[in-house]
Amino acid sequence: MALHNFQDLLQNGSLESSGAALYVPAKGCLIGWGTALPTTTVWAKGAVFIKIDGEADANLYINEAGDGEGTSPSWVAIST
Repeated sequence: MALHNFQDLLQNGSLESSGAALYVPAKGCLIGWGTALPTTTVWAKGAVFIKIDGEADANLYINEAGDGEGTSPSWVAIST
């Protein structure tokens, strides 16, 4: 994908059923989505994850791990 297509993808594109975006080198990914919380170590401290089809008050999570990339994520549900 060419960089100039990013806005079009956000507005009109179809995404996979799970994924991650906005990678910051040496920190990790900032946003993700899917049906299960990820356990990989590529998430930034403070990353946001949207759990698709989650239970009530269990759809939005923040990574509260002590460090970012290279550390197992510690997902905490944010009450909605």
